[in-house]
Amino acid sequence: MQVKDLSYLAEISRLAERDPSIVQFFLSERTAQIRGMYCAAIRKSPHRTGIDRTVDLDGRLLAGAIGLMDPEADLALSIASTSVVLRAGGRRAVLRMRTDAAPDDFPSLEKRRSVAVKALHTAVSFLRECTSDATLNPVLTGIMFSSSKHGLILSATDGEKKFGTVALPLKIPAQRQVVPAADLDAALGLLGDKATIYFDGGAIFLSDAHTSIRLSLLQGEFPSMGSLPKPKSYKNEVRFDAEHLKPAIKAATLMDDERMLSLVIKDGSAAWIVQGQEVGGFRILIGKRKADDMSISFNADWVAAAQYVGDKMTMKYKDGRTPVLFVGPNNYLLWASTIVR
Repeated sequence: MQVKDLSYLAEISRLAERDPSIVQFFLSERTAQIRGMYCAAIRKSPHRTGIDRTVDLDGRLLAGAIGLMDPEADLALSIASTSVVLRAGGRRAVLRMRTDAAPDDFPSLEKRRSVAVKALHTAVSFLRECTSDATLNPVLTGIMFSSSKHGLILSATDGEKKFGTVALPLKIPAQRQVVPAADLDAALGLLGDKATIYFDGGAIFLSDAHTSIRLSLLQGEFPSMGSLPKPKSYKNEVRFDAEHLKPAIKAATLMDDERMLSLVIKDGSAAWIVQGQEVGGFRILIGKRKADDMSISFNADWVAAAQYVGDKMTMKYKDGRTPVLFVGPNNYLLWASTIVR
C-alpha cells in the first residue's frame, strides 16, 4: 500500500527527533502516534492513509530517516509484511517494524483550560535556561506547574545557582506537577496558536484541533524559591535592556574560561564587562545610572535565562556579594547567584 500525504507524519516526527526519550511510533489510517518514557502524542490527518493496521516503528529511527529524505521531493511510504519503506526523489530507506507494543489510549478530556501557546512556549524557553542537566536528580530537569492567586505559576531551577518563575493568567486547580522541560518544549512546537491544557493526577494533557499530547510527570522533591539563599530585601536596582546583556553573555563564553561577566557601575556610568585572563576582554556600555559604585560578577550560565525575561529588565540587588533578582515584564522573575571572591 502507498501513502502520499505524509505532512502530519513529518510534523509529529519532530518530537522524536528533539526528545531522546521517544522510542516508538505508531501509524494507523488517519493518525500518527508517538510514545516515549515521559511523553506521548497523537497527530490526526484529514486524509485517509490507506493503512488498515497499526504499524509500530522506532520513533528516533523514523525521525532520522525522514531527515535523510530529499526535502524538495514528495515523501511516500509503503508497507510490506515486516517493514516500512520511505521514498523521496532518488532516496529510499527501509525500517523494520516492531511487534511488542500497542499504541496508547487517549482519554476524552473534560474541564480543559484554553491556553495561548505562544505565551506558554515563550515562558518555557526562558525556564529551560534555569533547569539542570544533572541526571542524578531528574526533577531538576523539569518545569513545575503550580497554582496561586495569580494564576498558573511555572518554575524551574538547578537547585543551587538559578531559579526562574513565570505567572500566566490561567486559573487551574491547586496542584504541584513537574514535567520534563525538553518534552514540554518539543510538544508545544507541535501545537497551533490556540490549545487547551488539562491536569490529572498522573499527567498533563495538551491538545489543539489536530494533535493531543500527554506529558508524564517527574517524581522527586522540587525545591521552593524560599529554600534557596537570598537576601530578605533588595535595597538597590539598576535597569537595562536585554540587548546589553546578550552580547556580554556571548563574550564571557568566548573569552573567559570561567565564563565570568560583571555588571560594574563607576562614577554614575554602568557597563557589562568581561575580563578574559588569556585572550582579551569585552565591554558594553549601558549608560548613566544613579547608583553607588559597585561590581557584581556572575557565571554566564547563571544569568543566561535573563536574556528572555523581556526586552527591558530591572536587576535588584543588596550588595555585590549576595544573589540578585532580575525582574522582567509579564511576571518574569529570575533569581541568580553571584561569584564572590
